[in-house]
Amino acid sequence: MLKQHTSKFSGVTWRSVLVGTIAVIILSISSPYVNYALRGSYVTANYLPLGVVFLFFVLVGGVNVLLKYIKAEWAFTSSELVTIFVMLIVSAAIPTNALTGLLVSTLAAPFYYATPENRWAEFLDPYIPKWMAPRDPEAIRQFWEGLSPGASIPWNAWLLPLAMWLSFAAVLIFVCLCVVVILRKQWVEKERLTFPLAQVPFEMMREEPGPKPKWPALMKNSLFWIGFAIPAFILSWNCLSEFYPFLGKIATTGSAQILPAGHSLSIRLYFPIIGYAYLINLDVSLSIWLFHILIKLQEAMYAQFGFSLGAGDNMYSYGEPAIEWQGYGAFILFVLVSLWMARSHIRDVFRKAFTGDPTINDSEEFFSYRVAVFGLILGVIFLVGWLIFAGMSPLIAIFLLAIAGIAYLGVTKVVIDSGLVYLRSPVIAPSFTAYALGTKSFTPSTFSGLAFSYIWTGDLKALIMPAFAHAAKLGSIVKMRLRSLLKPIALAVFLAVVLSLWYTLYICYSEGALNFHGVFVFRGGATFPFEDMVNKLRNPIPADLSRLSFLGLGGTVMGGLMFFRYRFAGWPVHPIGFALARLLPIELSWFSVFIAWFFKMLILKYGGVKLFRRVRPFFFGLILGQFAAAGFWTVVDMFSQVSFGIISGW
Repeated sequence: MLKQHTSKFSGVTWRSVLVGTIAVIILSISSPYVNYALRGSYVTANYLPLGVVFLFFVLVGGVNVLLKYIKAEWAFTSSELVTIFVMLIVSAAIPTNALTGLLVSTLAAPFYYATPENRWAEFLDPYIPKWMAPRDPEAIRQFWEGLSPGASIPWNAWLLPLAMWLSFAAVLIFVCLCVVVILRKQWVEKERLTFPLAQVPFEMMREEPGPKPKWPALMKNSLFWIGFAIPAFILSWNCLSEFYPFLGKIATTGSAQILPAGHSLSIRLYFPIIGYAYLINLDVSLSIWLFHILIKLQEAMYAQFGFSLGAGDNMYSYGEPAIEWQGYGAFILFVLVSLWMARSHIRDVFRKAFTGDPTINDSEEFFSYRVAVFGLILGVIFLVGWLIFAGMSPLIAIFLLAIAGIAYLGVTKVVIDSGLVYLRSPVIAPSFTAYALGTKSFTPSTFSGLAFSYIWTGDLKALIMPAFAHAAKLGSIVKMRLRSLLKPIALAVFLAVVLSLWYTLYICYSEGALNFHGVFVFRGGATFPFEDMVNKLRNPIPADLSRLSFLGLGGTVMGGLMFFRYRFAGWPVHPIGFALARLLPIELSWFSVFIAWFFKMLILKYGGVKLFRRVRPFFFGLILGQFAAAGFWTVVDMFSQVSFGIISGW
């Protein structure tokens, strides 16, 4: 049972917004500080990140319990807690790798790293619009090398490019919210997707019936604390070994050489993944680990016979390109079929938007279907126009945005159905655009635009669209009016953008971005887009029929898998695992998913649904034990300067 207000404001009170604001400020500044200055854990870089879970755990299991002991009426209600969590989860999709870190580093890279050898100055610089990136040589040098004695941060050099890019980002974020409004009812009510990640905050704040309970029900369960203790002990032991090396480390990773041609399977115990995977349907978890093994066998077979399409497409590639494009063909078909299945609902949404049909209810959404549909249309027009203004040809701008949209939508649906906290699409939009269309007709300004598009299409560790979808799900669980969450969401996004941008620039100019050794956004994340596009400009390619053939093969296989799934009741394997099988996130998490699948299968077979529900707290303990310990040692890291990079590789 959840304690709930019944006011017309649906629990969005001044104090919930105030606490959410404080939490967003902490998250927006600590994320770049820990990631850049300490080279420690990723605080915000996935779909249910360390920083969000840790801060919410402290609030629910600490602050709120204390308030109940002092005076029960002072405790936060469920809707207030949801407001705070929603502000945290949407703000987490902004700092470091998600948006602002890649934005700042990429804008500062092309002029600083240009050399006579790479010829960026010849092939790119003349075609970068003057408003797109800072041009002051001294401002750029000091960004990478640090301020000269007595110098101040040259904010003026950044005002115009950041203003232009933030206009693009703001419209892109709004378009993502429009898509969630259009599809929310389809996902929640018609397809009944499981939203495993939303179950974590819900269970953290759920209370048992009774007179004024002090603790959440989950934290009064002994199985929860047993599960909590396992990852907390292992992670704490490994962190202590940084201070006392004689302790040694408890290994949670390895590999198994069971495949031909020297290929191996990565064995990695990641306890939150085990916890999340226990919450998802068996057909989904089975498909994730089973297809990964099958695809690894396919890759080993290709290597055995010497077949390859060459090196990976880019730094976001992982494995044989033929298999990547096969997976992307499956991914595209998965998205298109999902839209086709939603066609009746989408038709209703558009009818409501254009005719105001009173029989269609949109009062439970963030805003009306009319706003969502026209916002989507006008937003896409703006984004295409912005890309054209940036120098990209109209055809390429439209194509790139369409492929990026497929990636955004597909990743969102997979995350809300599978609970995978770290996910990318098999092929990123700029790479797909180049190989699918061929680059012989691309203008230099188009290559420049594609290079900068890596900012919003490359490292998709924390898209904001899944955050919006989870916000809608949590709001509906506690029966809040979703429209009351709009202002807190807008405030959280605004604060996260402003604060993370300000602090990123401040710390880069103070320390010099070159000194952040090993930080992705200031190395490959900043320079690779320009290396990639200059290479393609200097060596034009036609449309790659080999890659497109494997794209078609993947789509065909996915079509067959989806046919069997919807044609035969009880089909045991969800098709999505085939599309994701060779991604790095699956490489790292498949074994943890297998463990969860195996135990859930046995529990349901021999104990049924009753036993499944009884042991759920243990698996929530695996999730929260890892994140609580990781959060604690991250705080220790901030004061000790030891840098526990082992805390979280996600």
